[in-house]
Amino acid sequence: MTLTSMKNAALPQVLPLGDRVAVTSDEPGNNAVYEEYLRGFDDIPVLQDAIRIPPRRHPPPDFRRGERRDVRDVQRPDAYAVREVSQAELELLYHEYSQPAPAPAVRAKRKKIKKKQKRKTTKS
Repeated sequence: MTLTSMKNAALPQVLPLGDRVAVTSDEPGNNAVYEEYLRGFDDIPVLQDAIRIPPRRHPPPDFRRGERRDVRDVQRPDAYAVREVSQAELELLYHEYSQPAPAPAVRAKRKKIKKKQKRKTTKS
């Protein structure tokens, strides 16, 4: 068959047979291959298989609860302590902000500049 004749070829009809689906075709080898394809789905686990598996007796150890060694290079800070520190910093900044403006600095009075006296030139 050529590519163009394959595009226009009629697709085989699909007929349901119980819980299996069979393909009607003139070629006898297709049914055996399709049955093998369907048998492959019997090995795939489904939700009912997962329910039959008993749960673990003990959950895996968790380093956050101290059940196993923590391998972090730098320990993470406690979230509560970080929150308290940032709140204290904000309160300090707000306290500084709410204070009245400082009074302007008093500058020393200017010293009066003495005028230079003109030199009297002597007539010769």
